[in-house]
Amino acid sequence: MLLTYDDIPLSGGPALVSAPGFIEQGFQFSLNMVAIDLSTVSGAGTGFAALNDYNGPITITEANGSAFSFTNTMMKGWNTQTTGGTITGYMNGQPIGSMDFAVLGPDAGGGRPIAYWSMISPDFSYVTSIVINGTAPLLLTSTQVGPAVSEPATAVLLAIGLLAAMWFNRRVVWP
Repeated sequence: MLLTYDDIPLSGGPALVSAPGFIEQGFQFSLNMVAIDLSTVSGAGTGFAALNDYNGPITITEANGSAFSFTNTMMKGWNTQTTGGTITGYMNGQPIGSMDFAVLGPDAGGGRPIAYWSMISPDFSYVTSIVINGTAPLLLTSTQVGPAVSEPATAVLLAIGLLAAMWFNRRVVWP
């Protein structure tokens, strides 16, 4: 499922933004996040994005609390030259993996008035939350999420257990 942030009610001016802590297609975003129509912001580009304009870590969960997969997102800085940080996937509060990133932002007064989007691909297949810690405000768009995918090791262990149970329950027939 692709989160594009274009179906969230927006208001305000001059920039059109959502209320903080919005829900997009069943995914809850932390209270420091708003959806924004970039075409209403001078020099920001076009389309829609999620913005952590209130700073702090970005948290994404499924609104019903279930596990999900977080494949990738397009990201760039907001009102900063460059920014970096870490994306961490959690399963019930326990970290399962993380990925460092660095993205460009607009170069205020320089030769890059509009930053290009960078694809960030942590590819977490079974998480209950994603936390993005950046060194400056970030924009997200085209975020790829989906249903949780079991780890291959879990399936292998299950298969081994079933084979062992079948072996122990076999009946030997003597003529």
